[in-house]
Amino acid sequence: MLTLLNTIKGKFNLLNAFGIELELLIPRPFTQQDVVRKLSEASINVRGLGWQRRENRTTDQWIMTSDCTVRGQAGYSGSNELVSPKLYGQDGKNQLKQVLKVLNEMGCIVNKSCGLHVHHDVTDVMLLKQDVVETFLLSLVKLVAKYEHIIYRLVSPSRLMKVNGSYWTKPVRKVFAKLNRYDFFNIDIKRTVKLLKDNCKADCNDKYDPHINRTAPFKFQDSRYCGLNLKNIWTRGSVEFRYHQGSLNFDKIWAWVVFTQLIVSSCIGRKVVSFSKVQTNEHGLFNFRKTIGMIGHKNQCPDVKFANKMITKRFKKMTTSSMNISRSRSGLYYTIKNQFTREA
Repeated sequence: MLTLLNTIKGKFNLLNAFGIELELLIPRPFTQQDVVRKLSEASINVRGLGWQRRENRTTDQWIMTSDCTVRGQAGYSGSNELVSPKLYGQDGKNQLKQVLKVLNEMGCIVNKSCGLHVHHDVTDVMLLKQDVVETFLLSLVKLVAKYEHIIYRLVSPSRLMKVNGSYWTKPVRKVFAKLNRYDFFNIDIKRTVKLLKDNCKADCNDKYDPHINRTAPFKFQDSRYCGLNLKNIWTRGSVEFRYHQGSLNFDKIWAWVVFTQLIVSSCIGRKVVSFSKVQTNEHGLFNFRKTIGMIGHKNQCPDVKFANKMITKRFKKMTTSSMNISRSRSGLYYTIKNQFTREA
C-alpha cells in the first residue's frame, strides 16, 4: 500500500508511520524498570533495554532505554530515553497520549539536555526512480534550509547552543553542504545551493549504481546531529526531526508530529524548492504554513487545524525580546537568518 504518496494537502496522513523518541528524567527513587511496569499496567506494550543495543528491539514495542547525553539533576536520574514503535494515525495518537499521562503522573520531567526526536516513514518514496528520489531529497533539504530560521523560532533557543559540550541540532546548510566554520559564516547562498545539489546527486548516483555493492551512501550527510537527520533514510526510510527541546506535553508533541509530517509530504512530487526572501516575523511563518499545506486548503482535518493553532501560538511565545536575546548568543542562528533576509 502506498501511504505517504497518497497524502492530501491540508490533511494529516493517518496511514503513514511516525515515531517518537522522548528523552527524560525519572524522579528518584523510581527507576527505568518502574517506568516499564507503570506503562505495562496502563496496557502499553513496552520493554526495557537499558544499555543494550537498540538492534535488540522489536518493531511493535515501546522501548525504555538509556542515553548518556541526558544529564540528571537533584532528585532525578538522567540517561533515560523512551522510544516508540511505528505509530499510525489516531491509534498512535492515543498511545502517545496514554504514555505521556503515565510519565507525568510519575513526576518525570525534562531539562536542557533533553530532546524530542520525531521520525516519519518515507520508504514508499525512497523506492521510486532515481530522479524522483533525488528531487524529493533536495526539495526537503532546501525547504528546511529556506525556513530554518522560522523553525528555530518554534523551539527553545538552547537547541542551537552547545549542550554538554556539543551541538545537537546543527543547521541544515552547514551539515548537508559540508561547510567548515569559515565557509558557513562567509559563503553566499548560490554556492551553498550548488553544494547541496552536488552532494545530493552524488548520494543518489552511488545508491542507484549497480556496480557499487553497499546499502548506504555517505556523501550527503556526515553528522546525524542536525536539525534534519537523513542518516537512516536509505536503510530504514526514516526522516528525523531533532530540533525540538525535550517535552512531555502532549499538545506540543502532537502539534510537532503533524507539523513535521506536513513538511515531509509537501516535498513529494513538487519541483525543487527555490530560495527567496523569508521574513523572520509572523509573515514568514504564514508563508511557511501555506507552503506545507497547513493553511489555504478547504476541509482541513482536525489534527491540522489543531497543529496550525499550536504552531502559531508557539511562534508568538518563542519570539519575545528575551528569547531573541538568548538567540543572539548563537552565531549559527543569526547567520542563517541574515543570509535569507539579505541575499535570497
